[in-house]
Amino acid sequence: DERRGTRFILLICYLVALAPAVHLSVLVAVPATIALAARREDLRWDAWRVAAISGAFVFALGVGRMSIGMSALGAVVTLAATVWRREEPRRRRVDTLALAALLLVGGSALLMLLVRSRLVPLLDQGHPVSLTALADVVARRQYDVAPPWPRRAPPWLQVANLVQYAEWQFGYGFGRGVFTSLSRVTTTLAFVVLGIVGARAMRASSRRMADALVVLLLSGSVGVALYLNLKAGASLGYGVVAADAHEARERDYFFVLAFWAWGLFVGAGAVTLARRWSGRPWPALAVLLVPLIANGPAADRRLLDRASAAPDFALTLLHDSPPDAVLFVAGDNDTYPLWYEQQVRGVRRDVLVVTTSMLPAPWYRAEVQSRAGLRWREDEAVAGTRQRHEADAVLLARASRDAGRPVAGSPALEAGMLELLGVGPARHGAVFVDQATPRMASPAAKRGPRVPASRRLPDDVTSQMRRLLHCPRVLADSLVADCRDW
Repeated sequence: DERRGTRFILLICYLVALAPAVHLSVLVAVPATIALAARREDLRWDAWRVAAISGAFVFALGVGRMSIGMSALGAVVTLAATVWRREEPRRRRVDTLALAALLLVGGSALLMLLVRSRLVPLLDQGHPVSLTALADVVARRQYDVAPPWPRRAPPWLQVANLVQYAEWQFGYGFGRGVFTSLSRVTTTLAFVVLGIVGARAMRASSRRMADALVVLLLSGSVGVALYLNLKAGASLGYGVVAADAHEARERDYFFVLAFWAWGLFVGAGAVTLARRWSGRPWPALAVLLVPLIANGPAADRRLLDRASAAPDFALTLLHDSPPDAVLFVAGDNDTYPLWYEQQVRGVRRDVLVVTTSMLPAPWYRAEVQSRAGLRWREDEAVAGTRQRHEADAVLLARASRDAGRPVAGSPALEAGMLELLGVGPARHGAVFVDQATPRMASPAAKRGPRVPASRRLPDDVTSQMRRLLHCPRVLADSLVADCRDW
């Protein structure tokens, strides 16, 4: 009925406005939401519903981009459509006020970051202590956000990446990691056929639902690929594009909504065929077993090696670092596990972890300076450095030594960065340290059982982390570059 339908439209608008505070990928589903919620059973479009949800969509995009103009435009469209809706005047006023309040409440959820930052938490990425800093964090202005054009990889290669990720969804474990196999291709083709059968059957029984899922499939696949303009995938395109023109990891998770849409079509196809062949729907449940059997072991992170790699890596680096060391690390893999051990479990909080790839961000340099009491001239040139973060790392290392703090480097750092920092080949266990740092006993790194190649994850860093832990120990007299190749 119209009264209840209006309440659900208001709820949808609120959830859309809340999206930037949850994850912007939520907005990928909005076109499908319009296709489903703004059409009546007779497939006629409801102009108010289209305008209300579309306006909330533009409002949320403006919040995510920190564009006041875009947010204002979206709010005006939504509220104007509600004011001019064909409804009793009092009802229109109530709905308009309710919608305005819901948009404000949903969009204001990001202010939690501002409140949190002013309480000086131990980890405060972006340091959004002011409205200007909050806008920088939300709009991701410290990152190199790619425009739609020019494409950062050949369009055919971006499509190939999407096809590759789609092939992984139902039978990844039937291949050997990122490399495909006949069984995986066969499984994928079977699920493609099931999806086509399901889409045809759903369109015949519920065209509105089928159309909405088609929109979700397209916006979650082609739409996402066009908007994000990703580099070449981590495992495709070598020899076609430069080695540094690849994503740092596989990005299949960006397309999850498209895979969910196709999965719903597959389920409908399985039920359709089960009814056609046996007269009952329940045999379709057998289709569920295929991805569970194929992907369960491949995605199971409870296996010993996968479950222990991150804490082993973090604990080894922390315990092997000299007392009060300034430990320079490379990026995500050797940063987040160390933060967790320090801040959650209280392990070796005397070690200052510095992520070199974050040093270009002014807020991060200021945070390191304030927490460690170290100062350096950020405009000072450093011989041998090509990028600003390299110079900042060298200057911070000098300030650390001047303050009497040992300098250490993660084995995940490039050989050139270790050389610039003045660490290596002398070691404390798994970390590289100053030549003058006295040697000390350190625990041996753990090594779990080898995981079969056919069960490795698409973005499997377990073996890489293990090699980095053992390399300095095994090749004690080798160069760092040789160590990384090992």
